[in-house]
Amino acid sequence: MMYKLMIVDDEPLFTDGLAECLRDMRDPEWEIIKAYHAQEALQYMERTPADIMLLDIRMPGMTGLELHRQIQVRWPRCKVIYLTGNDEFSYVQEALRQGGVEYILKTEGDEVIMEALQKAAYELQAELQKEQWVEEARERWFQAKASLRKSLLMDAVNGYSEEEGQLAISFEELDIPLRADLPVLIVLGKVDHWPSKIKTTDCNLFLFAIQNIAQDLLCQSTNVFSVDSDRSHILWFLQPKDLNISHERLIYYTEGIMGQVQEKCKTLLQLDISLVMSDSIVPFGEIDMQYHRLKNVMFRHFGLQRQIFVTDRKHPQEEECSEKTLPGKRITGLKYALEHNQKHEFLQQVMQLADLSTPLQTDTEWQQAEVYFELVSLALATIQKLDMKYEVESRFDLSSILKGVYSLKWDVFLHEYRDIMAYIFDSRTQEWELQNTDLVLQIKKFIDENLHLDLSLTKIAEHVAYHPAYLSRLYKQLAGKNLSDAITEMRIKRAEQLLLDTSLKVHEIGKAIGFESPRYFTKFFKMNNGFTPQEFRERYIK
Repeated sequence: MMYKLMIVDDEPLFTDGLAECLRDMRDPEWEIIKAYHAQEALQYMERTPADIMLLDIRMPGMTGLELHRQIQVRWPRCKVIYLTGNDEFSYVQEALRQGGVEYILKTEGDEVIMEALQKAAYELQAELQKEQWVEEARERWFQAKASLRKSLLMDAVNGYSEEEGQLAISFEELDIPLRADLPVLIVLGKVDHWPSKIKTTDCNLFLFAIQNIAQDLLCQSTNVFSVDSDRSHILWFLQPKDLNISHERLIYYTEGIMGQVQEKCKTLLQLDISLVMSDSIVPFGEIDMQYHRLKNVMFRHFGLQRQIFVTDRKHPQEEECSEKTLPGKRITGLKYALEHNQKHEFLQQVMQLADLSTPLQTDTEWQQAEVYFELVSLALATIQKLDMKYEVESRFDLSSILKGVYSLKWDVFLHEYRDIMAYIFDSRTQEWELQNTDLVLQIKKFIDENLHLDLSLTKIAEHVAYHPAYLSRLYKQLAGKNLSDAITEMRIKRAEQLLLDTSLKVHEIGKAIGFESPRYFTKFFKMNNGFTPQEFRERYIK
């Protein structure tokens, strides 16, 4: 784990020297930031809060004690170690009373400071495991439950349901009063019309009120759970409390209660809602079919009249939903695979659309047309987003897929479409790899040009517009080494070059690679090279 350390002291020589001394500390790794007064420290903390702060007590303007008070309020988990040349008891007492981890005299030496940093790092690590963090996590978990419940159930109705065993665990963890091993009845509701001046927050309150009304009326005989899928739609999931109740009886009971819900919404909330109810109870693995069936029924009837309430059993012309009658769902699956760069899954799903060429149903041509326009739209939008228009046009004859559904053979279209999308997937991956290669080169160039400066992870991250923590992980993944190790290697290489090819003095070479203190430069060089700079020069020049 990498910790962020900030040294705050108004004496530049001391600050720079200490930073150089601590730069090569390992286990854990450190990113070191320097600030020469309290206001500068606060500006850094606003951008990238430090984990530990080495803080001088007596500074002009805002003192270290005053800065610590602000740190405690805004970044309470930051550990503060006081550094000072003053050993007066009153300062010590006040510093420790404010929660300082240690109080160290500057005259005590580097080893004492390193020990204090190790101790503070271990304390931070230990705090991560304390019960306080567990309780905070539980509280945040409770607050997030509503969103997680909605995501789980909406994934299920869109065809991304978990396996029964995992779904049961998710229901238990999220306190959803349903059983994954039992079939479920679903009801779809929609607000017919919102008043013109209603606010979004008021819409959410009304949706919550509608769900409360239904909950109160249904909870006597059913286990019920509901989610609002968008600004106007609500989806109810119901199972009988008495498992001996027949499916038919549950359906008629729910139909009667939902009629009351519709009337109460009109009376109490002055809202008209329309309802579509399923004619059967299905396993959770099949509710995506049922959901799309209800949406189709709602679409056919909504807007013709307010307060509609229909069930799909009253409309025998509705064909049974299957994979072949859900082109919208299949396109959703393709979009998901494309968004998550799942090339194999995407291409496999494209070729599965070949079943639409088999005349098993009278509306196959219509389904082909719907899927055709969705596929072409998806491809064109992707090409535009990735700015690949000229590359695709130069490699493929797009007229072969753009000439229209009635002017092409379905299987030929799917193969040509697959080839185009495979090329887009491959190009996207290659572009990402090239960007990563360019990123490593860009970082190395920046380091090479700024070896004489304080090269912190934060500064490098700002240069390439990445978050420091993400950049640290990404660089190690791409280059196979830590960024701090790369900086060290480049500093040593530059120092060796200057020692052998120039007549610069040792302290001048140290400054050229970012060391203000000759003593720390010598220590750094010997630690990584095995020789002092002077020994290296004499050995290899001879």
